Amino acid sequence: MSVATEISRIQTARNTIRAKAVELGIGTSVDTLDKLATEIEGIENRGAVSAQVQEGDTYTIPKGYHNGSGTVSGVAGGGNYNLQSKSVTPTKSQQNVTPDSGYYGLSDVTVAPIPDSYQDVSAVTTTVADVLTGKVFVDKTGKVSTGT
Repeated sequence: MSVATEISRIQTARNTIRAKAVELGIGTSVDTLDKLATEIEGIENRGAVSAQVQEGDTYTIPKGYHNGSGTVSGVAGGGNYNLQSKSVTPTKSQQNVTPDSGYYGLSDVTVAPIPDSYQDVSAVTTTVADVLTGKVFVDKTGKVSTGT
């Protein structure tokens, strides 16, 4: 191999190492091979890191090289959840009771009694024509109407 070929091969290898070092955040595109070697030697070999994390907790992955065979497992229990208590009053429409922003879920929901103003009027058979003029009534759909 000629000297020129060897120099070209070494420069290509250096540029490949530089590019990877820049990608990993441990070098710049103008670092010398000596500087890059020092930075690479500073990477700690963590091997296969494994951790168990309880609900609601976090795990910080340690800086360094990992061989890809480590695991992180979720473990039931121990979560610290911010739950909310809510109260609702029945209406004629469907209601969705959900936690407000900042809460993980609901600890309980208290449903108030049906208000006296809500009555079952489905059996009403009276129509506008049956009611005296000017008198107000509620038809079988719950709509307030005035007699004619």
